[in-house]
Order: sequence, then structure tokens, then C-alpha cells
Amino acid sequence: VVVPAAYLLGGRGGKRSFRQRLLALASRLGAEIPTREPTRLEDALGLLERATDQAAETVAESSADAIRLRRALDTLPQAVIVCNEAGEAVFRNVRAIALMGSRHGDAIAAQAVDELLTATAPGASEERTLELYGPPRRTLAVRTQSIDNGQRALGVIAVIEDVSERRRLEEVRRDFVANVSHELKTPMGALGLLAETLVAEPDLEVARRLASRIHTEAFRVSRIIDDLLDLSRIESEQAPPREPVLVNLVMAEAAERVRATAEQRDI
Repeated sequence: VVVPAAYLLGGRGGKRSFRQRLLALASRLGAEIPTREPTRLEDALGLLERATDQAAETVAESSADAIRLRRALDTLPQAVIVCNEAGEAVFRNVRAIALMGSRHGDAIAAQAVDELLTATAPGASEERTLELYGPPRRTLAVRTQSIDNGQRALGVIAVIEDVSERRRLEEVRRDFVANVSHELKTPMGALGLLAETLVAEPDLEVARRLASRIHTEAFRVSRIIDDLLDLSRIESEQAPPREPVLVNLVMAEAAERVRATAEQRDI
């Protein structure tokens, strides 16, 4: 009702001004205004309607893309925080919301992440490792990266990854290597000493005992190597094959391995 009233009351000048305003609105919405502007008000309204429909489709697609991106970021195992150019957090995925909780350790992590976000200069990146002593004890790797469009800074993104399990496995591997090195060094040293003694031993009975000890230490080294091979096989196979095992053969092999030691101790 308002449009016809303005159309009727405005006269020719009012109609032209109103048509130009409609065309200006259509142009602001992204419509291409023809070189020869529409002379009828209905044509200008039609152009504006088409521009409005296209803008609505664009907004709907952008909204769907934003929702899709948020859902995708929520599936990541890392925590993701996005800040605008003013340093205000505009997005946190599910992991980030869970991480920045109210517990003391999480409060320390949140403060450290905020400091790192603030310290990240435009076009730069920062990295930091946070040790949270818990409980439970955790290690967080934080990386921030400035975001820009090639002309100006748009904000900063932070990616926080919980590397506690990775660190724990690294420590276990280091301890394991140290223990295995010690376990191998002991029998190998004994083998060298026994062999050196055996070479210079004229007594046959003593030589026999030394040979028995060498045999025992050799079996000890063999057991360690077998254990290492078993561990390597288990780690390389996500689902190791299962098959029936004859228990009597396993027991006989185990008894044979320790037979020399048992005889030495009269067991």
C-alpha cells in the first residue's frame, strides 16, 4: 500500500527518484544494472527482487559453509581457538571448550594460550610447550598463527594438542632402551670374561664349568633378543594373528632354556 501511495503522490520526479533508489539497492545487493536503466517502476522492482533472491541464496550458502566448518573443527582431536583482530575469541571448538574449564590446570593453560595469542604479531607464528603437573599430569603443545587476507591482519588462530601420551611413550621407549642396553651389557661382559678365562684355563673340569657358564649367558642373550623380536612384531601388527599353541612344547622349550642354570644350582 505504501509503494503505490508514494508512486501516485510523488509525481514524475518522485517516481524517477524512487526508481533510482530501487536500482541503487539492487546494485548494493550485487545486481548488475543494465547500461540502459529500466524506465518502469515494475522493472526496477523486478531487478531488486532478483537481487534479493540471489543475496538470500548467498547468505544461506555462507551460513551452511560456516556450520559445516564448525562441525568439521569440532571433530578434530586438537583444540582450536580463533580470535579476531581485536584479540577477542570468536570461535572455540568442542575440544577447546572442554580444555578451558574451571580446574586449576586448565586455568593455567587458558592463561598461557591467551598470552601466546596476544604475543603473536601479524604475519608471525609462535610455539610453546606447557607442562601441567595435574593431577593428571599433562603436556600441551600450543601453536599460534596470524591470519590475514594479504592486505591486513584478520586475527590469530591457536591450535592446542595434548601430547601427554606421546611424551609418556617416548619416556617408556627411552627407559626400555636403557634397560635393554643394561641387560645386554651384563651377559655380553660376562661372556667376554668367561671366554678370556677359558682360553688360559689348563684344568679340564674348570674349563667345563666355564663353558657351562658361557652356555648359560648365551641363552640369556638369546632370550633378550627373542623378547625384542616379539615386541617388534607386536608393535608392527595392529591385530596379531591368533593360532592354537601346544602348551607342552612351550613348557619343554622353556625348561630346556634354563636347564644349564638349574643343573648348576642342583634344581
